[in-house]
Amino acid sequence: MAATTGYGRGIAAPQIGVGKRVIFVQLPGAEAWPLVNPEITWRSAEKIVVWDACLSFLSIFMQVERHREIVVRYQDLQGEWKEVRAGEQRDLSELLQHEIDHLDGILAVDRITDIRTMCTREEFEKRYRAGSPYAVAATKG
Repeated sequence: MAATTGYGRGIAAPQIGVGKRVIFVQLPGAEAWPLVNPEITWRSAEKIVVWDACLSFLSIFMQVERHREIVVRYQDLQGEWKEVRAGEQRDLSELLQHEIDHLDGILAVDRITDIRTMCTREEFEKRYRAGSPYAVAATKG
């Protein structure tokens, strides 16, 4: 994902025309991680505002509000139920919320904090990328 676009740390099955509750997450330096039937079972009361982009409309960026921490219950490829607590480390909380939203028919634009934060990819690159989860990917050669 990120290798071809410079962005993209996860994808949901519906984004590629597959009507299944499956997401794949690819964090820098880690193996691809499939989550089958993921569901958020707990959300922290504390929220954060983050920059969000989507492979469904890659040229648009916006700020969205997400829960700072979540717990996700999911099945692995063998059908075994697992649970992960996700926080700001590696921006996992916001990433899982974004991808699970896709499974529920919700896009980042549905969660925008202020329409004035919406900007083009070019504007984001110039002004905001260094402070985003994409900054590490941008420095790779």
